Amino acid sequence: MHRSDSPYRVPLRQIPPDGLDLEFDLSGAFARQALQGTEVDAASAKLAARVHLQRVVQDVFVRGQVAGRVTLPCSRCAKQAELPIDAPFEVTFVPPEKDGRAGDTDGADEVELSAAELDVAPYDGEAVELEETLREQILLAFPIAPLCREACKGLCSR
Repeated sequence: MHRSDSPYRVPLRQIPPDGLDLEFDLSGAFARQALQGTEVDAASAKLAARVHLQRVVQDVFVRGQVAGRVTLPCSRCAKQAELPIDAPFEVTFVPPEKDGRAGDTDGADEVELSAAELDVAPYDGEAVELEETLREQILLAFPIAPLCREACKGLCSR
């Protein structure tokens, strides 16, 4: 399922031979939707992404970076902590016939993926949809245990 009017959908015909550079503001509506269900204050999130798309035969290689600032609770004291996000990423989009998982939608035939396959995503043959990739990269950039400051002593001052 895709929206043809999505700013994150890039038709292959728009990618020139030397590649295409794009920038996205991921604050506002994108952040609210992408961060729904997390402890991040989506209203104050300031996020942006830069991507370079390069076509090689039928594959589309995407190299990019998600950067900005988010506010989430400190894992020690629960105060709000403003943290930087700076996450480079690389993803290879392949047409459905090259993606071995394209026909498996019920999860009955679960397959363990190698590290190389984790950075591979299918596209519909006409356009690359970056929205889910950008959302995933934001979520992966969050620290496991965010801190308001390195010396935070937590709830108990001792």
